[in-house]
This record gives sequence, structure tokens and C-alpha cells, in this order.
Amino acid sequence: MKSSTGRWVSGDDFHDRAEELALLESRVRDGNHMVLTGQRRMGKTSVLRELGDRLTKEGWVFLFADVEGATTEEDVIASLAEAVHTIRPIARLVSPIGMRRWFRDRFRSIDRISAKEFALHFRSGLNPGTWRRHGESLIRLCAKHDKPVLIVIDEMPIFLVRLLSYEDGVRRTDEFLSWLRAVFQTVDGSSPVLIVSGSIGLAPLVQRLGLSDRINYLDPIRLLPWSREASIECFETLANSYGLSMDDGVASAVYEQLGIGIPQHVQSFLPACANTR
Repeated sequence: MKSSTGRWVSGDDFHDRAEELALLESRVRDGNHMVLTGQRRMGKTSVLRELGDRLTKEGWVFLFADVEGATTEEDVIASLAEAVHTIRPIARLVSPIGMRRWFRDRFRSIDRISAKEFALHFRSGLNPGTWRRHGESLIRLCAKHDKPVLIVIDEMPIFLVRLLSYEDGVRRTDEFLSWLRAVFQTVDGSSPVLIVSGSIGLAPLVQRLGLSDRINYLDPIRLLPWSREASIECFETLANSYGLSMDDGVASAVYEQLGIGIPQHVQSFLPACANTR
């Protein structure tokens, strides 16, 4: 296990969260849409990536769209398109009007187009009058896929805050959230399942705007800090991986010093100690 700060982790570097993963997986399998929140550095992305990896091994398709940098509704739909690029049968069907000939003439096959390039040219075919239709097409095609699909839209609240900065931001936020709810509530069956996540609380944001009912189809899940035991176990495991020996009680004292089991803080403490040997 190696210390990891500022990026999501997987495999042997992923620690704890068994209860949270079991809860999320159970809800996903039951077809429940969710909103996952938690303060920054709590490991939300790592948990969601780990969940996606586990479901993928069992026949699911996992699509992850990070919309932290999105400034418009079209940017969000393009991020979804980038994620959908991994599902080749769907990617061949979702080119915006006017772009199919471009794909055919320039690349001959969708397999030769990178996800980033696919999203870039998909985005160029979107505008305020078409993003709803093409976004709905993406989601409905996922619903028809022969494998169950989990869609994660990460940092949605940050996008909404940015959307609110426009003069007509409240109206656009209302329309976007209403559109998203309508699409996922009207697709047939239990797939795709949607998880919206973010460091900023989505519920307080929409409550302030008087739009709480726009997210009433999302079950709220909050990712809490590591327990004392999980934090100590992580610290001891990291120490062993760095070849550090510790006296009894050191890991416990570290936790008391930190005061709270925020994953990144726990992992950041060990390299600092290792560098002072």
C-alpha cells in the first residue's frame, strides 16, 4: 500500500469502506438512484471507482463523468458522451446530427477515435436547443444495452454553482435538474442507475433555490470519515510499506493528533514522517 493524495486509489491502495460499498452496491442492484456527498478528501471518487470496478467484474458497464470543469449543460452532455465512448455499440449511434458523416469520412471506425476526441466533436454538435434531446438519447441507449449500466456524474453541485452564475442561472438550473429527473424516471427497467456525487451538498443548494423536489428521486448517502480503528490500521499498513518500524501506541497517537479520520490527512501524515528519518 502506498500513500496517495490528490488522486483516487484502487486495488491494494484502497482501504476500508466495506460497509459503504456494500450499501451502495445493494442500492444499485435494486435500481435506486443516489446522491453521494462528503467533505473534500473523504475518498468519494475512490469509493465510486471501486464500486464500478467490482460491478464491472460482474457484468455491469460503469460510466464515470466528471463535470467539475463544465460551464454549460452542453459540457455535461459531452462528458456523458465521453464516458459512453467505451460502449462501442452505443457510441456508433450517438453522434449529433451533422456529425455522422464526419466520423465516417475521417475515421471510418469509432474504434479509432479516442474518448477525448469523440467528446470534443460531440460537443461541437450541441447547442442550447439540442442538448436535452441528445442527452436523453445517450441515456435511453444505455437503458437498451444488453448489460446493466451504472452512470456516475461526479461534482454535479460544483457545475450547478457555476451554472447559477449566469443571469438566468436559476431557471437553467431548474430546467437541467428537471430534465435529468424526468429522463431517469421514465426509462424502462432498472438500468441505467444514476449516482450523483459532490463535495458541496446538493440538498442545501436546491433547498435554497426552492427546488428540493427536483432531486427527490435520489437517495441521499453521506460518506463519513474513517473510524479510529480504520485510520490506525491504514497508518500501520502504510508504515510497513515504507519500511518504518513504530512503537506500540504511535499509530493511535497519530490519530489523536489528527483528530478525525479524513483519508487524505491520514495518508499525508506518513510520508511526512518518512521524510524526516
